[in-house]
Amino acid sequence: MTQPPRTVTEESYLPEPVGDDSVQPTGATPPLTVKVIGVGRFGSRLLPGLVDNPRISGTLAIHTDQRLVASARAEQSLLLGPGTSLAGNCIRGRALARAQSLELDDALGEADVFLVVGGQGGSTGSGVLPEVAALAQKKGFTFVLTSLPFAFEAPRRSRVAELALRRLSRLNIPTFTLPNETLAAGLGARGAFREALDMGTTQLMSGIRALSASAAGPALIDMGPADIQGLFRATPNARGIFASAAGDGSVPFSDLMERALRQALSGNQPGDTGALLFTIRTHRDYDLRMNALAAALDRVRPHLGDQANITFGAWCEEDDLAPSCVVVDLFSVSKG
Repeated sequence: MTQPPRTVTEESYLPEPVGDDSVQPTGATPPLTVKVIGVGRFGSRLLPGLVDNPRISGTLAIHTDQRLVASARAEQSLLLGPGTSLAGNCIRGRALARAQSLELDDALGEADVFLVVGGQGGSTGSGVLPEVAALAQKKGFTFVLTSLPFAFEAPRRSRVAELALRRLSRLNIPTFTLPNETLAAGLGARGAFREALDMGTTQLMSGIRALSASAAGPALIDMGPADIQGLFRATPNARGIFASAAGDGSVPFSDLMERALRQALSGNQPGDTGALLFTIRTHRDYDLRMNALAAALDRVRPHLGDQANITFGAWCEEDDLAPSCVVVDLFSVSKG
């Protein structure tokens, strides 16, 4: 069902080795350990819901504001600098992170997978977050999940966010971005600001759940952190985007998938390429059959370019709410 991109060789999907591979495991491979690092106000706000997640081995909150570090609900917290607000100065944020790199490295500890989360446009998210991700990358698989500013915010915030994304790209760190503007567009002109923020939080949390699930071991269709990292390395200048869908069984699966994909791709230009992190959460009685999946693909294919390599990785969670399945694929935006 998966066809390789025309311009990418099979070997280019193989990631570079991470860590010491001199010792080969015997028997069953244990799940990879996952640590989530919340950087800045928005990143730290996501951590409380992860403390009791059995797939998360640790949480760390990092900020430059003493008040926010003191109120952080994480297993660990780290203050950078004197503890006063940097007033959006990302250069000062970056300088503080570099000056305290040894403390940062110690706080990161050890893990197989690091998920660095935060919002872009301010001093901590855009100044500190790339430095944290660079340190984490030396220790294990590292992914960044970050939101981007609304269009009505100061233009400077968008410029600062873009500079941070360029740095992450130069470091070759897989980065999934969630433009707040696409959420606002989906709600319409009369949509509530709070609702857009809540949607952003929900999508980022879904992304964290998806990537942590990918490290948990064999799944319905196995796709681990190395496979996802390989998608980025196979596509120069690729950026990741989020799409999510939730249904109670009353809406056809193909409708859910197309609606979420159209919104996710709305902020991209024809010819853009990247990796799509697609989370699907449905009622446990949702009857997802092969013909429903095929119909969904037929609906979304017109929105993707002919170079799109649709690769599925599915992790189904049996909890009190519903199973969730995840699709990760390499996309290119259609010119049509």
